[in-house]
Amino acid sequence: MTRHNVPTADMIRRWRGDVVAFAQEACWVRRPDSGEIGPLTLQPHQRTWLATATKCDRSGGLKHRVAVASWPKREGKSLCVALIVAHRLVTREGERIGVLANSERQAASNIFDHVAALFRHSPALSAFVSEEDIQARRLTVRALDNVLECYPCNQRTVQGIGFTCLAS
Repeated sequence: MTRHNVPTADMIRRWRGDVVAFAQEACWVRRPDSGEIGPLTLQPHQRTWLATATKCDRSGGLKHRVAVASWPKREGKSLCVALIVAHRLVTREGERIGVLANSERQAASNIFDHVAALFRHSPALSAFVSEEDIQARRLTVRALDNVLECYPCNQRTVQGIGFTCLAS
């Protein structure tokens, strides 16, 4: 990291093509066993899923338009989805990301909370936001014109919104 924990342009370019490197180098989490905050350590199944879910085709678009994290409880499904969302928020511009669930509160209490915690705890990610950029159901990375918002999953609330990424 550089002087104020701001990632360099070279780091962001490298991370854009490698979500696993981004997760392991830029993301800090609270450890469930000790409560201490420190660098994220991915498990092998998480590294494999992240690499597969974000694999690009020859034209640079995502090879898979839908990625499902499906393994037993407490194995990091929500964290992996949150890592992809955080990755897009700091390596792309003009992102409009929606977190959908049965209710706004449920959307905020799962993936969104993971993303917000990543931005609060990670020195590299916190350089992109201020406390006012992290609201109850909305996170903004102003410098890149990126927004993450929570929505209840029904036609009336999401109709007409042009999302670049959806998480559920």
